[in-house]
Amino acid sequence: LDFTFKDAEIAHFQYYFVQDEILKVKKGLFDSNLRLANNLGGIPGKVNWQGKVSVKDVNLYSDFLDNLEIKQVYGSAIFNSQEISIESVTAIYQNSPFSLQGDLTYADKFCYNIKVKSDNFKLSDLAEEAKKYLSLSASADFPLEGSSNLEIEVSGLENNFQVNGKLSTKEGNIGGYDFLNLSAGFNYDSVGIYLKEIKAEVAGGLIKGTGGVNLSKEVPEYTFSFDFSRLDTQSDLLKPLVSNYLKSGLLSGKVDLRGIIAEGEETNLVAKIKVEDNELGDFLLQAEGTITKDNYMDLKLKAEEISLEGLGETLNYKEIEGQANFIGTLSGLLENPKIKGKIEVREGQISGLPFNYLEGKVDYQGNILKLEDLLFEDEGLTF
Repeated sequence: LDFTFKDAEIAHFQYYFVQDEILKVKKGLFDSNLRLANNLGGIPGKVNWQGKVSVKDVNLYSDFLDNLEIKQVYGSAIFNSQEISIESVTAIYQNSPFSLQGDLTYADKFCYNIKVKSDNFKLSDLAEEAKKYLSLSASADFPLEGSSNLEIEVSGLENNFQVNGKLSTKEGNIGGYDFLNLSAGFNYDSVGIYLKEIKAEVAGGLIKGTGGVNLSKEVPEYTFSFDFSRLDTQSDLLKPLVSNYLKSGLLSGKVDLRGIIAEGEETNLVAKIKVEDNELGDFLLQAEGTITKDNYMDLKLKAEEISLEGLGETLNYKEIEGQANFIGTLSGLLENPKIKGKIEVREGQISGLPFNYLEGKVDYQGNILKLEDLLFEDEGLTF
């Protein structure tokens, strides 16, 4: 039997397109040439069907693909009793247009391999989709703006699927801060989401990173590592955070982050940073500790080779020279921290008086620096 359909309502033929309602159709029209025949393949009484279909303005969704909904589907496919071969399809996810090609088979179980491309995929839509796999609430904040070139390959068996892809964005914004030339590769499976070769120009410098989220745990765990070079402390991103104690300079180094994705949980941080072209000289800073959801920090600090001349300029006291090392703690918000610890200086001078060694306690908060329990050593004398 041969059938010809013209502007037929696709929802009435749901079963014949994809059996067992693995893909569900909400609305749309189709044209099709369909042939039904039996006794094919040497199996008496078995009915086989094959043909070609083109669809117009179809909306569909899939429970197997985490309630993924696609709208305004246009395109064509070749099909038979066991598989569909998608020749060319365009559609919209959220506010992002894309095209796809691929194959779906359903003789015994539903299998698929689909390739998706878009040259205008909204980063905000990508973030909304990521929330599903990270078990985040609808109110979770993913303030992403921008459009990307996106390539994705989705393959799997029923609801067990894998995603591999890459994206690139010339410019965008995250949390109110601009970035340029973002690129990243990513993959997803039932175990986790992984990012690789992350690269972006931010704050006048460059950030590279890798990381991922382990979804096999009862509560998802994340681990990320970022290398960065020559980030400007006077950029819109960093200036509000460090202007109280770094008036200039460039930051380079590495930051490792890990934690669990749950309400109120802290992020564990390990950082090693080199500060260059700063009023405190070129110095090294190491930090380790935790950051809360509200950006409250509780860190152990170690700094090396801090210029006392620069520190004196900051404190309006120009009669001090040398290089200092500091070990202590930082607590509070980064824009208004409380810093306590011990400072050590070898070979310096104060008000023209040289010394071999100096140590003392440091207490800094609200732009006020206190030095206590100072100990000087010079030529065997201690005072």
